[in-house]
Amino acid sequence: MTTFNWPYATPGIPDSAFIRSKVPMTKEEVRCVTLSKLRLQADHVVVDVGAGTGSIAIEAARLCPQGQVYAIERKDDALALIEQNRQRFGVALHILPGEASEQLATLTQFDRVVIGGSGGTLAEILRLCNAHVPTGGRVVVN
Repeated sequence: MTTFNWPYATPGIPDSAFIRSKVPMTKEEVRCVTLSKLRLQADHVVVDVGAGTGSIAIEAARLCPQGQVYAIERKDDALALIEQNRQRFGVALHILPGEASEQLATLTQFDRVVIGGSGGTLAEILRLCNAHVPTGGRVVVN
Protein backbone atom coordinates (compact mmCIF):
# COMPACT_ATOMS: atom_id res chain seq x y z
CA MET A 1 0.00 0.00 0.00
CA THR A 2 1.31 3.41 -0.96
CA THR A 3 1.35 5.97 1.81
CA PHE A 4 0.04 9.43 1.18
CA ASN A 5 1.71 12.50 2.64
CA TRP A 6 -0.45 15.60 2.94
CA PRO A 7 2.21 18.24 3.65
CA TYR A 8 -0.17 21.01 4.72
CA ALA A 9 -1.35 22.01 8.19
CA THR A 10 -4.84 22.68 6.87
CA PRO A 11 -7.55 20.11 6.22
CA GLY A 12 -8.66 19.37 2.69
CA ILE A 13 -7.00 16.14 1.69
CA PRO A 14 -8.28 15.45 -1.85
CA ASP A 15 -11.02 12.83 -2.09
CA SER A 16 -8.88 10.94 -4.60
CA ALA A 17 -6.21 10.31 -1.94
CA PHE A 18 -8.55 8.10 0.12
CA ILE A 19 -9.10 4.43 -0.55
CA ARG A 20 -12.77 4.16 -1.46
CA SER A 21 -15.55 1.79 -2.43
CA LYS A 22 -19.32 2.13 -2.25
CA VAL A 23 -18.99 3.13 1.42
CA PRO A 24 -20.11 6.75 1.93
CA MET A 25 -17.40 9.36 2.35
CA THR A 26 -17.71 12.97 3.45
CA LYS A 27 -16.50 14.94 0.46
CA GLU A 28 -13.53 17.30 0.69
CA GLU A 29 -15.47 20.58 0.84
CA VAL A 30 -17.94 19.36 3.47
CA ARG A 31 -15.08 17.77 5.42
CA CYS A 32 -13.24 21.12 5.53
CA VAL A 33 -16.30 22.97 6.83
CA THR A 34 -17.04 20.21 9.35
CA LEU A 35 -13.49 20.28 10.71
CA SER A 36 -13.54 24.07 10.98
CA LYS A 37 -16.84 23.96 12.89
CA LEU A 38 -15.31 21.43 15.33
CA ARG A 39 -12.63 24.02 16.23
CA LEU A 40 -10.06 21.39 17.07
CA GLN A 41 -7.06 21.79 19.33
CA ALA A 42 -3.98 19.56 19.31
CA ASP A 43 -4.97 17.72 22.52
CA HIS A 44 -8.68 17.18 21.88
CA VAL A 45 -10.46 13.86 22.14
CA VAL A 46 -12.60 13.53 19.01
CA VAL A 47 -15.27 10.99 18.10
CA ASP A 48 -16.43 10.39 14.52
CA VAL A 49 -19.79 8.59 14.60
CA GLY A 50 -20.71 6.75 11.41
CA ALA A 51 -17.15 7.16 10.16
CA GLY A 52 -17.65 5.58 6.72
CA THR A 53 -14.24 5.62 5.01
CA GLY A 54 -12.71 7.47 7.97
CA SER A 55 -11.93 10.68 6.07
CA ILE A 56 -13.03 13.02 8.88
CA ALA A 57 -11.39 10.91 11.61
CA ILE A 58 -8.13 10.79 9.65
CA GLU A 59 -8.03 14.54 9.13
CA ALA A 60 -8.94 15.07 12.81
CA ALA A 61 -6.12 12.73 13.88
CA ARG A 62 -3.68 14.85 11.86
CA LEU A 63 -4.96 18.00 13.57
CA CYS A 64 -4.95 16.51 17.10
CA PRO A 65 -1.55 14.82 17.43
CA GLN A 66 -1.56 15.02 21.26
CA GLY A 67 -5.21 13.97 21.50
CA GLN A 68 -7.19 10.85 20.72
CA VAL A 69 -9.50 10.19 17.80
CA TYR A 70 -12.14 7.47 17.72
CA ALA A 71 -13.93 6.28 14.59
CA ILE A 72 -17.19 4.47 15.31
CA GLU A 73 -18.63 2.39 12.48
CA ARG A 74 -21.01 -0.56 12.36
CA LYS A 75 -20.49 -1.82 8.81
CA ASP A 76 -17.74 -4.37 8.20
CA ASP A 77 -16.79 -3.11 4.74
CA ALA A 78 -16.46 0.43 6.10
CA LEU A 79 -14.36 -0.77 9.05
CA ALA A 80 -11.91 -2.37 6.62
CA LEU A 81 -11.68 0.89 4.65
CA ILE A 82 -11.08 2.95 7.77
CA GLU A 83 -8.17 0.69 8.68
CA GLN A 84 -6.74 0.84 5.16
CA ASN A 85 -7.00 4.63 5.15
CA ARG A 86 -5.53 4.84 8.67
CA GLN A 87 -2.49 2.94 7.41
CA ARG A 88 -2.32 4.96 4.20
CA PHE A 89 -2.10 8.25 6.12
CA GLY A 90 -0.07 6.86 9.04
CA VAL A 91 -2.26 8.34 11.77
CA ALA A 92 -3.10 7.16 15.27
CA LEU A 93 -6.78 6.30 15.24
CA HIS A 94 -8.93 4.07 17.44
CA ILE A 95 -11.46 2.16 15.35
CA LEU A 96 -14.51 1.08 17.33
CA PRO A 97 -16.80 -1.42 15.60
CA GLY A 98 -20.49 -1.58 16.43
CA GLU A 99 -23.44 0.61 17.23
CA ALA A 100 -22.71 4.22 18.11
CA SER A 101 -24.80 4.25 21.28
CA GLU A 102 -22.96 1.21 22.65
CA GLN A 103 -19.51 2.56 21.79
CA LEU A 104 -20.21 6.11 23.03
CA ALA A 105 -21.25 4.68 26.38
CA THR A 106 -17.77 3.11 26.79
CA LEU A 107 -15.96 6.45 26.42
CA THR A 108 -15.74 8.57 29.55
CA GLN A 109 -15.38 12.02 28.00
CA PHE A 110 -14.65 13.60 24.65
CA ASP A 111 -14.23 17.18 23.53
CA ARG A 112 -15.68 17.02 20.03
CA VAL A 113 -18.10 14.78 18.14
CA VAL A 114 -18.98 14.67 14.49
CA ILE A 115 -22.01 12.63 13.47
CA GLY A 116 -21.90 11.50 9.88
CA GLY A 117 -24.28 8.60 10.27
CA SER A 118 -26.63 7.59 13.05
CA GLY A 119 -28.17 4.31 11.98
CA GLY A 120 -31.54 5.75 12.93
CA THR A 121 -30.55 6.40 16.56
CA LEU A 122 -29.73 10.12 16.38
CA ALA A 123 -31.74 11.01 19.51
CA GLU A 124 -29.86 8.43 21.62
CA ILE A 125 -26.50 9.49 20.17
CA LEU A 126 -27.22 13.14 20.99
CA ARG A 127 -28.31 12.18 24.52
CA LEU A 128 -25.00 10.38 25.06
CA CYS A 129 -23.05 13.29 23.59
CA ASN A 130 -24.82 15.66 25.98
CA ALA A 131 -23.83 13.42 28.90
CA HIS A 132 -20.15 13.13 27.88
CA VAL A 133 -19.16 16.33 26.10
CA PRO A 134 -17.99 18.95 28.62
CA THR A 135 -19.24 22.51 28.76
CA GLY A 136 -17.75 24.28 25.75
CA GLY A 137 -17.50 21.04 23.75
CA ARG A 138 -18.91 20.82 20.26
CA VAL A 139 -21.10 18.38 18.34
CA VAL A 140 -21.35 18.76 14.56
CA VAL A 141 -24.04 16.83 12.69
CA ASN A 142 -23.74 16.43 8.93
